[in-house]
Amino acid sequence: MVPVWSILDIISLNRHNCRLNTSNKSCYVLSCRIRGDSLFFVDGVQYTVQTGDILYIPYGASYRQWCVQEEVVCFHLEVYGELSDSIQVIRTENAKEICTLFQKAADLWRKKDANYEYRCLSLLYSILSLCGEELMVTGKYPSHAIRNAVDYLDAHIFDVDLTVANLCENVHISRSYFNRITKELYGCTPKTYINIQRIKKAKSLLCNGNYTNEEIARLCGFGDVKYFYVLFKKYTGMTTGEYRKEHRLR
Repeated sequence: MVPVWSILDIISLNRHNCRLNTSNKSCYVLSCRIRGDSLFFVDGVQYTVQTGDILYIPYGASYRQWCVQEEVVCFHLEVYGELSDSIQVIRTENAKEICTLFQKAADLWRKKDANYEYRCLSLLYSILSLCGEELMVTGKYPSHAIRNAVDYLDAHIFDVDLTVANLCENVHISRSYFNRITKELYGCTPKTYINIQRIKKAKSLLCNGNYTNEEIARLCGFGDVKYFYVLFKKYTGMTTGEYRKEHRLR
């Protein structure tokens, strides 16, 4: 079932050197940066919202915001139906068209001409149709966002510099949200999933016998060989030397 949206207010804001702290947002918000960038901080994760981006803020969200200079149009909304409970930054190929729709809605709401509420609602649904599937999915989580996160994780899982924080920043979802979804998908936290896959690869390389422990640690994404030794023993119950001796191919 597609969520039903009701507009409470539409506001245009011009901010300069703004720092805000918001706790338990009392409505849903869908906004567009007409000009300028803004930073949002949620659960230790930073989101960068650029010109033309759509920002979705769910009901009850808490966050910090910082910007140097920005012009933004915000829809304050009530929503009936299942939506993501995480802040989302949505980038589309239609940024110019989306900015125009947001500005037109703000002008109509300000002038309050005949039937302005219906006309603004029509513009809102036009905007939603350009957002992709993120906000319209009514399951437990937006499949497109999670698919992006899982694809990114699989592509970078053996990178030494990979962290859960920079993964979430790159795919624009919150760390707490990704932790919860990963537990549902894999039965463990993202960090544990990464460690399991890295140790699995390390076991294969140890069996091959052509790599030193230092090389294996690096190839599996461990920047510290001592940490690799500790995790290997934790997950296999053996040292690398014991595992190599028992499983080495002959």
